[in-house]
Amino acid sequence: MLYQIHQFQTEGHIANGNWVDQNVAKAHADATIFGEVSSDVFNTHYRKVALVDAKNLDEVFEIGNIRHHKMTYLDKAHSISVGDVIVDTLTREHWIVASCGFEKLEVGA
Repeated sequence: MLYQIHQFQTEGHIANGNWVDQNVAKAHADATIFGEVSSDVFNTHYRKVALVDAKNLDEVFEIGNIRHHKMTYLDKAHSISVGDVIVDTLTREHWIVASCGFEKLEVGA
């Protein structure tokens, strides 16, 4: 199965080491610390950064953290971690990487 990896993009939101907009800073913290991502935050601040061929979400996570060479990078990316979103390209289901496991993200059109 083919999965897409989407990560929160901070470019243009940090200047001189400081967040330009505190609302974006909070959205980033909520995503990367607590795994809380809303549909609006996903649609506004996330970008597809990689493709992974894997059997399931657990294998996507493993590849994204241990076997990076099996990923097809589309953009600058970091290892898969809390707050990242994995999209199943077959079902179009979106999954947030949570502190323990995965949580489904309902993404509006």
